[in-house]
Amino acid sequence: MKRILLALSAMVLFTLVNAQNAIPNPGFELWTNHGSYDDPNSWGTINSLTAILGVKTVTKATGVDVHSGTYAIKLQSKTVPIQGVAPGIAATGTINQNT
Repeated sequence: MKRILLALSAMVLFTLVNAQNAIPNPGFELWTNHGSYDDPNSWGTINSLTAILGVKTVTKATGVDVHSGTYAIKLQSKTVPIQGVAPGIAATGTINQNT
């Protein structure tokens, strides 16, 4: 009986220790308009740099591109004048746009 209790206690402790934060805005339903482009809430993109030159690598998708809900994220690598190819990238952290 002590072994079963010890094993259950270890499993509960292991589960609690390995818990992680939930992904913010996982369905990409929440977006913020920045004038010339939209960005998904709680996600970092390079749209603030590329939109100045008229290029958006991250866009809000609707219709058949959506798995569930109303919106989805669409990532596209695009050629940016003078800079070259910019990747379609979104991250839950901060993107260092200089490097």
